[in-house]
Amino acid sequence: MSEWFRQPLLKTAAGEFRFADGYVLLALLLLPLLYYAILWFERHRSSTVRFPMTPVVRRVAGMAGGEAARRLVAFLRVLVLALAVLALARPQFGRVERQAFTEGIDIMLVMDVSLSMRTTDFIPNRLEAAKAVVRDFVAGRVGDRIGLVIFGSEPAVLVPLTLDHGVLQSFIERIQFNLVDGNSTAIGNGLATGLKKILESDGKSRIIILLTDGENNAGNVDPMVAAEAARASKVRVYTIGVGSEAGRWSPLGGVSEAGLDEASLKAIAELTGGLYFRATDKEKLAQIYAQIDKLEKSRVEATQFDNFNELAPAFLAAALLLLGVETLLRSTRFLKIP
Repeated sequence: MSEWFRQPLLKTAAGEFRFADGYVLLALLLLPLLYYAILWFERHRSSTVRFPMTPVVRRVAGMAGGEAARRLVAFLRVLVLALAVLALARPQFGRVERQAFTEGIDIMLVMDVSLSMRTTDFIPNRLEAAKAVVRDFVAGRVGDRIGLVIFGSEPAVLVPLTLDHGVLQSFIERIQFNLVDGNSTAIGNGLATGLKKILESDGKSRIIILLTDGENNAGNVDPMVAAEAARASKVRVYTIGVGSEAGRWSPLGGVSEAGLDEASLKAIAELTGGLYFRATDKEKLAQIYAQIDKLEKSRVEATQFDNFNELAPAFLAAALLLLGVETLLRSTRFLKIP
């Protein structure tokens, strides 16, 4: 209820006007009754001078003004009280200022660019579809530091953790198959490299999103060893398996012997506290990144503080000035005589 009385009565570009204790203004409802009570008292109160000399009586009686004088005196008194009530209601002018603090999440994108990502079960192929979805994901992560690692037979850090998402987007767009040797898939090395780069940050919340369409068949780091290191470092790993059931690729145009190793990807995710997802087309892949986006929301804290100047002294000064005028008039021009 008190907040309702505190609502701004006037808003300008410079600030807003409000009463901090607006409920006090309810006392203004009594002022009309007080006005008529003062009039009645003025009509019936005893004379100030009981035995004046006749010349003085005539001169002052002409100045007193009769009923009009009584109404003016009553009005001035009520106006003084009204200003006092307004002062007690704490009139203020200023603004409510808000500050938001965002505690972002450090995200390392680890993407498979082995030659099997050329498979066209995604339009136009797995890699290009993944690039488009990842760009949309990055665009929605305001305030997060994001980095990018690619891997085939060996890993490569394209972008360390950065808040400059424009630069990151440009590097995602430039990902090609010839950036690293793509004849095999070193998932363990890719994950270990992403983990090494993300541990260089001091963020409180750190995750890795690992995307691949194959199984670990190269490199010198076992994926589960890298996953254990991530778990020990409290880094969650979300794993995404890409490809339709019939979408395996081989350099000779046939079906490859090495397909998607879902069991390993699930184990990596479970060990680190993340989740495993399977994307069989571009739309499903977009849904997966949207789900991760919802799961890993940045924490935003907002603080609000009032920056208002108190105007009560000005209202009290006006009330005292009017009280002085009323007292002066009552003792001179509006002096009551028999």
